[in-house]
Amino acid sequence: TFACNHPLGGPDGIAIGWEIGKRYGGKVKYILNDILTNLPGLKPLCIPVNKTGAQSRRSPQMINEGFAGNDNIVMFPAGLCSRRHKGVIRDLPWTKTFIVKSVATHRDVVPMHFSGRNSDRFYRIARACEVLHSPINFAMLFLADETYRNRHKSFTLKIGNPSPGKRSTSRALRHSGQATCRTFATRSDRTPGRRRNNARTRAATIRIHFYITHNGTNNRPGRARAAEKRTHARPSTETHQQTR
Repeated sequence: TFACNHPLGGPDGIAIGWEIGKRYGGKVKYILNDILTNLPGLKPLCIPVNKTGAQSRRSPQMINEGFAGNDNIVMFPAGLCSRRHKGVIRDLPWTKTFIVKSVATHRDVVPMHFSGRNSDRFYRIARACEVLHSPINFAMLFLADETYRNRHKSFTLKIGNPSPGKRSTSRALRHSGQATCRTFATRSDRTPGRRRNNARTRAATIRIHFYITHNGTNNRPGRARAAEKRTHARPSTETHQQTR
């Protein structure tokens, strides 16, 4: 189970799925908003969850089947994109579902951190919805536009050490869930995997360049476009090993 913060709402999910999929033979499933099942390319990869209304009767069964299956599970435990509060962009509190389900199915939990942020407009709209207690998440309607705003930008994906799932739920929550939520969900500028006792841990860092293609052609400038023809429309990534 790969659990990550959710700063962007589009490019982060696409990039994470790409990186995990190419390393594990395409065996990846997302647990995400059921609205995204309307996208033909995402539907086969989705385990839908209703974020705006009542859950379907099959939703718990589909989640259980997903965790019991052989696909890697990608989750954003905050459930929504990061919000800005008092000038700090951070995730909403993480739910513990990814820990409970991973322990029950003996899955390792891999914490990740994705860099990046959306526009000030997005955060203002999201804040207005909170203040007005709007039942509709209007900020979500602007995520497609935010995805285009983030094209041609580079992001960093940091992958922490896996936490073994073959342990008791309470111990796993103490070891992975609470620590992960503190480290990854609360402050985006902290180093993933860093413990309070400053123990040395190893983490993989992947540099991702996000771009968008249109009808088989791309709009990347200059040198990147020439490289695109050679690499046949694949995102450029660089992987480094870091000792923290």
